[in-house]
Amino acid sequence: MLIAAAAAVAALPTVIVDLYNSQDVDNRAQGPGFRWTVILSPDEVKALEWIRQSTSKDARVQVDADARGRDTWAYMPAFAERRMAGGLPIGMIPLAKYEKVTAEIKQLYQSPSADDAHGRALNMCVDYVVVGGPERAMYPKLQPMLDARPDLFAPGFRNSALSVYAVSGSWNREGCPH
Repeated sequence: MLIAAAAAVAALPTVIVDLYNSQDVDNRAQGPGFRWTVILSPDEVKALEWIRQSTSKDARVQVDADARGRDTWAYMPAFAERRMAGGLPIGMIPLAKYEKVTAEIKQLYQSPSADDAHGRALNMCVDYVVVGGPERAMYPKLQPMLDARPDLFAPGFRNSALSVYAVSGSWNREGCPH
C-alpha cells in the first residue's frame, strides 16, 4: 500500500501536466516540423467515425504516413482507433524498420496499377486503404485507379475528406493477424 501511494505521488506532476496539455487546443502555431494542434474537418470526423463503427477492431486501416507528414502520420490510430500496417513514428528507436515499412506503404500508394496496389496491400495485411487530401495531392492517379477496380478495392465510405476502400481478400490472407 505504501509503495502504491509513493508511486501515485511520484506520478502526480506528470498527470497534472498531461491534464493541462490535453486541454490546450487553441495553439494553432506551427511546431518544429508539425502542427501543435491538428484540426479535423466535419467530414473527416464523419469518416473517422464510420471507420470506428464499421470496421473490425483488429482491421488494419492504412493511410500514407509519408504523404501526411510528422503531424498526422498516426491519423488512423489516434482518431479512428484502428491500427495500421506501418507508419513513421517520430520517437521510435531503432527507426530502420519503421522507415522500411513506410517506404513499402508509399510503394502501395505509388502503384502503377490496381493489381499491383492490391498485391502490395495483401502482402502487408492491409484491410482498408484510405485516400484523403494528402494522398490525393501526392498521388492524383490513385483514387481513379482504385475506383476503376471495385473487385479489388470495394468502396466502403466516401465524402469530401476521405475515401475508404476494403481490400478484397485481405481477411482470408494466410499469415495476417486477424
